[in-house]
Amino acid sequence: MDGTDRKRARGRRSFTPQFKAETVDICRGGDRSIGQVARDYGLTESTLRGWVKQADLDAGLGSDGHTTAARKEQAELRRTKPAARVQRWRLVLRSVWLVPIVVGCVALVVGAVSLVETKRFLAEAVAGNGIVVNFVEQTSSSNSGGSSSNSGSQLVTVFCPVVRFATPGGGTTQFEADDCSAARAFRVGQSVRILYDQQNPTQARLDTWNSLWGSVLLLPLGLAFLAAGAGLYYLNSNDIRSVRHLPRRDGPTSSRISDRENPD
Repeated sequence: MDGTDRKRARGRRSFTPQFKAETVDICRGGDRSIGQVARDYGLTESTLRGWVKQADLDAGLGSDGHTTAARKEQAELRRTKPAARVQRWRLVLRSVWLVPIVVGCVALVVGAVSLVETKRFLAEAVAGNGIVVNFVEQTSSSNSGGSSSNSGSQLVTVFCPVVRFATPGGGTTQFEADDCSAARAFRVGQSVRILYDQQNPTQARLDTWNSLWGSVLLLPLGLAFLAAGAGLYYLNSNDIRSVRHLPRRDGPTSSRISDRENPD
């Protein structure tokens, strides 16, 4: 190496692989110590010893460390890890946002159909009085504590009143009201207000808000699910844009490797 190369190495403190290999070969020659070679070429002794150690690892002469190829692979993994994490989140969000959208659409359809049917029923129904004659018990299992095991489930019983009333033709009929509750909100023999269709008396309901409009509450519930799905979709869109705009680093732009007194 001539004096120009040495001056360039001192000024910029960046070294080509050829320069490193030559200084390592000089150290291995045994004519000068590592400290002397470091002083001759304006290097620190720790930096030069690091080069010698790394050269031994690359040549398979040592095991106390990683080869240059392994270091580059680890650096590439560290560089691509954020992009991979964003990619995974993108895939998760891409599937998650559809769930509240589908649930919201179903709730809106059911709520809208219930609203139309209730309005049609009210347009043709007449008021009357009925008597609670019995209760129908409906039992279902409820999962408590978020556990899917049998130990976490319990039985829940609700009571639906059976109402009997007189029809205009002099007969009587009865229906099972959908105004059910875990505690008996009515008692046998209680008089209740009802609405029924004169053409088809079996089409009857209790004249209560819950019986008439309870299913219509699915409309605002569906809107809430749609809003949640839209929010997740917005987050997903931002995530996709962040992946597209991640900086690309395909490799060093030159053959010079800056060490800044780093032995690696």
